Formats: sequence, structure tokens, C-alpha cells
Amino acid sequence: IAEKSTDETLFGTAEYLQDKIWDIRMHLVENYRTVTLASTAKQFHYTEAYLSRLIKRQLGMSFSQLLQTIRLEKSCELLINTDVKITELCNLVGYDNESYYIQLFRRFYGVTPLQFRKRNRR
Repeated sequence: IAEKSTDETLFGTAEYLQDKIWDIRMHLVENYRTVTLASTAKQFHYTEAYLSRLIKRQLGMSFSQLLQTIRLEKSCELLINTDVKITELCNLVGYDNESYYIQLFRRFYGVTPLQFRKRNRR
């Protein structure tokens, strides 16, 4: 009985953490332009350190990497579906520095945002 209870408790905890991670990801997706580790920790009533560890343990990436991934994915959507200039687009997805944004995009996708747009236009 003790063995069964432990398994159920662990499963319940794992399920709870998956739900929390889902909620956190959705919060980041909805607020990717302005969200910070501090604001997210406050939103979910966690310390910044705990939230960082939770994300790293559950997703295998840091908060910054997760946010960066979400921003770059949104960037790709905008590149494909709009004619927004790169300068404006980088601001729309939460980057103040266009050169940094282009460098980051190139490192992540292997091409510049403009090259990506040209290759993936519908």
C-alpha cells in the first residue's frame, strides 16, 4: 500500500508540474513582448530562483531560452504572414536592438530574417 501511495503521489506531482509549466508557457506566449522572469515569478507566486529551476528541470532550457524561442517563433509567423519591416518586427516581438535580433535569428535559423521571409513566403 505504501508503495502504491508513493507512486500516486509522485504521479500527481508530475501532473501538477506539467500543468503549471503549461500555464507558464501560455503566460509567456501571451505576454512575450514585455514579460520578464520577475514578472512571471510574481504572477505565479514563485521566487525567481524557483521558477528558473522549475523551467530548467521540466523543459531543459532556461527562462531566457524559452522566451527567446517563443519570440523567434512569433517572429517567423510575422515574417511569413506580414510585410512588416524588420526594424519594426524586432520591436514587435520584444527586441530593442535590431542588430542583436538579426544576429540571434541567424544563429537560431541559419539565415537572416529577410532571407527567411523570402524563402518561406506564401
